[in-house]
Amino acid sequence: MMKHEFKLVSSLEKNFFAKPDHMAETASGSMLKNEIHSFQLIGWAENDTWPRRSDCRVELVSPIARYVKVYEVGYVPSMLPAYYDESCDDYLSKEPGLYPDPLYPLNDRIWEIICNQSRSLWIEVDPRGEVTGTYPITLRISNREGEFIDEKTYTVEIIDKALPELPIYNTGWFHGDCIATHHGVELQSDEYFALLEEYMTVFKKFGHNLILTPVFTPPLDTAIGGERPTNQLVQICVENGKYSFDFSLLKRWVDLCKKVGIPYFEISHLFTQWGARYAPKIMATVDGEYKRIFGWETNALGEEYSAFLGAFLPELTAFLKDEGILDNCVFHVSDEPIVEHGPQYNAAKQLLTRYINEDQLIDALHAYELHESGAVKHPVVSIDHIHTFMEHDVQGLWAYYCCGQGIKVANRFMAMPSYRNR
Repeated sequence: MMKHEFKLVSSLEKNFFAKPDHMAETASGSMLKNEIHSFQLIGWAENDTWPRRSDCRVELVSPIARYVKVYEVGYVPSMLPAYYDESCDDYLSKEPGLYPDPLYPLNDRIWEIICNQSRSLWIEVDPRGEVTGTYPITLRISNREGEFIDEKTYTVEIIDKALPELPIYNTGWFHGDCIATHHGVELQSDEYFALLEEYMTVFKKFGHNLILTPVFTPPLDTAIGGERPTNQLVQICVENGKYSFDFSLLKRWVDLCKKVGIPYFEISHLFTQWGARYAPKIMATVDGEYKRIFGWETNALGEEYSAFLGAFLPELTAFLKDEGILDNCVFHVSDEPIVEHGPQYNAAKQLLTRYINEDQLIDALHAYELHESGAVKHPVVSIDHIHTFMEHDVQGLWAYYCCGQGIKVANRFMAMPSYRNR
């Protein structure tokens, strides 16, 4: 005989398939009217004979049903949850396995629960500032034939106050080439920009207000000599050795960001990662031929690239000023320089500060010495090195976390919800 167990739990719980006895049950929550509030429904099924799964039909019943979405929690393989044996103990698990991460629309309201494996539904409440008050949200569960199994009710209080705009920058690097590759569309095509609007909307919805803007293909996480797909918003023409620039794609990007409410722009790095030794990948039409004009073969401090920056940066900053966003932009020299890179980094920075205010330059940094020397005035520090900067009372400090922090602090992975069948 099929037996079921259902439990409402916090969105902070992570379900790893075990019976949910260890999870605290919760039946209510509160939120401001422009926030997003989430909770989970955990399901468990047992059967002493076949079938070994339960196909449950889930019905959402609530006065605010139009503001509620139900997703099935999916899983992704993680082969390396922790980098080092000496990492801290604040991990949910350091073992390779399946980890809950993507959210999938609950197709046809059918929820498949494998016997003796707990599964999760993610319920998102987004009143969009349009409704306040206290409301029940009931999840009514039946079998595929419509026979009632159980129901759970969660009560949410929507407070008639709005959360103010975030007073600090908040970004997670937004890689358009990954979006294009995943969906099989051409970068900069109409289909690509349509997808960008969807992703940017989610990006903004979850609190980001600063977006990585690829004036050129970002030289990030790219093996020396390798290339990412060309993701370049500034079109370049070279005729008889003279540069001209077309900012129409960049304007399309800026207009889209303004439309979805992203006010700040993080201009992609103008020198390669880990040392600022080379120019980023830059494509141009040269005397009628479209080709790469700069890249790993280009000395970052060479005369050719210096001349290019001298032509490009005044026009870029003029465009950004005309769009009314120059003061809303930050710029990068090179990601994560170390002490040995100091002279090279400083020389590269001096090429930029001829045209860009140094107070608008930021770079990821863990080497405190480069900040102390004045090379990196506004560091963005990884969380496993930030204590050194805090101990020296560095003001206006930025912080970041990604896949690299594994010692003394728990690693965190920053991701937007995934959607299939878009």
